[in-house]
Amino acid sequence: MADRACATCCWWQRAGSRVAAAAIDPEAKPDIGVCCVDPPRLMSVSPFWSEGIFPATHASRFCAEWQPHDDPGGGGETKPVPDNVVSFDRSAA
Repeated sequence: MADRACATCCWWQRAGSRVAAAAIDPEAKPDIGVCCVDPPRLMSVSPFWSEGIFPATHASRFCAEWQPHDDPGGGGETKPVPDNVVSFDRSAA
């Protein structure tokens, strides 16, 4: 099992932008990132404008929502597919 820390959590993005609409933060330090487990919170940046903001956290911290990066199920269904189910092939669409 991985050490429980933001740096090893699937919800944490290193150098991620606090502003939800941006991809990376060029000003970010390597041990600071954002937690994306919850939707961004609206913060007023001016009387007429709000932005969605993710909380910034240090790589060594963690919370109760910590989940490892690896997914033993491969991100898909782990149960066998029954014989009476026909899988959808995208090329047929």
